[in-house]
Amino acid sequence: MTITQAELGQRLRSARDTAGLTQQQVADSLNLARPAIAQIESGNRAISSLELEQMCRLYRRHMADLFADSFEEDPTNVLLRALEGPEFFDGGLNRQALLQCAKLCREITSLEEQLELPVSPIVPVSYILPPPSNRWEAVRQGIYLADQERKRLSLGVWPVVDFPELIKRQGVRVAEHRMLDNISGLFFHGKTVGLVMVVNSENVRTRRLFTYAHEYCHVLADRNRASLISHTNNRDELIEVRANAFAPHFLMPDGGVREFLHTLGKAEQMRQVVEIFDGVEEVSAQRRTSAKSQSIEAHHMVSLAYHFGMSYEATLYQLLNLKLITKDRLDELRAASARVPFIESVLKFRPPKQRLETDSLTEQLMELALEAYERDIISKKKLFELAKDAGLSRQDLQQAISHELDDAVGAIIPG
Repeated sequence: MTITQAELGQRLRSARDTAGLTQQQVADSLNLARPAIAQIESGNRAISSLELEQMCRLYRRHMADLFADSFEEDPTNVLLRALEGPEFFDGGLNRQALLQCAKLCREITSLEEQLELPVSPIVPVSYILPPPSNRWEAVRQGIYLADQERKRLSLGVWPVVDFPELIKRQGVRVAEHRMLDNISGLFFHGKTVGLVMVVNSENVRTRRLFTYAHEYCHVLADRNRASLISHTNNRDELIEVRANAFAPHFLMPDGGVREFLHTLGKAEQMRQVVEIFDGVEEVSAQRRTSAKSQSIEAHHMVSLAYHFGMSYEATLYQLLNLKLITKDRLDELRAASARVPFIESVLKFRPPKQRLETDSLTEQLMELALEAYERDIISKKKLFELAKDAGLSRQDLQQAISHELDDAVGAIIPG
């Protein structure tokens, strides 16, 4: 495809914005005056092949991408524009934090390519569903997705012990950053960054777990969009309703809830009758239970919430959805929420059973970087640059790659 000088300038500007560089920084790197960069980006000055090659290297973009039929604008640019909306006040998420997150993801993609690994460990599954036409359809789709994904992952009815790790194994990159209260998380994806979800680190652990599941639904069903922001102002949008239905049903599957309640002697029929045939005649046996013995109390809800890593409130609504409690009973149990911390203390429910990680991008980046360094694919200088981007100690990294330590240990403990 032949593109105009003006179109090339726009694409170069988008690539520069994505790299988080100013026109002056680019000018200094290319030994040009800043107005020359401005003229190139506005389409008023032709760019030489050498300058274009230098810019591509600086922006970490393939030159072919700039001339492709469909130029993929980096999703972080789309997100940054959206986060400048009035509903997010000061941007919702620190601009530099988002750019840094995207930078780490691009470095991971680059290392995967240099190591000749697939862009992600596996090809993340994508479910093709018609756009929901109403709230009921959105809820049904969310429940369907939760059931299908649990079956695909062979999770049975058990709690997900480490949800971020599960997501990572599906080829999704996860991170946590501080955001405003009205944002729970966001999802974006692109060829250079992969599939990325970011969760609000300011939220309590149970809400973060719910957000991981919510954003995972977007990964599964909404990859037709480059980016999505989950916030209080768009909770009525149908794809958000679908994700909000997916999360509790994925985290607290119907079968798992009923099985757990069964171990507590709950959720059984008030009158159970069993008919058997002994080869000669029919034999009947029955068991009656009192209404009081079937009542689900606050301490049962606390145990159930802890078992699945959910909040007390979310657990209440999930039992209502599963028709295990009535709306009146939900209101009664909500009124008992003040007792929840004391019940948790009595039951010694600490620390949480589910583990949430906040440094998975750093971990993934450095695993690849160390492998690339050991294979002489990247230099020691590049390794230290990546460690600096990841916020790691230069001294710790130096010790980690020092073969002198191996020699010292070998002298103490002969092989």
